[in-house]
Amino acid sequence: MTPEEVLEKLQKQYSVYYDVRIDLEHKSMPFALEADFHSCSEKYVLVKAAQLWRYENHEYVFIAAPRELNEENFEKYKDIVLCEGLSRVRPHKEHMYTHITLVIVADHIEPSLFRVISKTHFHKEFRLSFHGWVDFRLVAFECSSGSTMSNRQGRKLKSLFDDI
Repeated sequence: MTPEEVLEKLQKQYSVYYDVRIDLEHKSMPFALEADFHSCSEKYVLVKAAQLWRYENHEYVFIAAPRELNEENFEKYKDIVLCEGLSRVRPHKEHMYTHITLVIVADHIEPSLFRVISKTHFHKEFRLSFHGWVDFRLVAFECSSGSTMSNRQGRKLKSLFDDI
């Protein structure tokens, strides 16, 4: 399967619930897709003014499609996505969590990156988690072999590529 076919299927899957934008660039690095998801849940009694609780969840997905993923461009993508994603987080008492997700679809991934990707971790709490937290999720898909790798938080996203 080619990266273009994978990106097309990812776009279809994400466009159901996410706001999707195509062919973007952040700090001179190209991204094939960007998807945003926002959810708000609340519980109230009889009228909305008698609110019991309310919380918000957000996810910012950045999908990159380099031909070859090496350590240098992996670090650039990771740093740019973390910086851009963190700039969009607005912690407050109703903020529960935000996921910043990087999906990389490449023809070839350097074998040394398998371990680096699995060990990549970022978690940040705001006011002892009373104002929510941020997790960094990472998934990389190698088109030539069909293998998928992820960090601990990104394991749930592997099912996206099982469907593809």
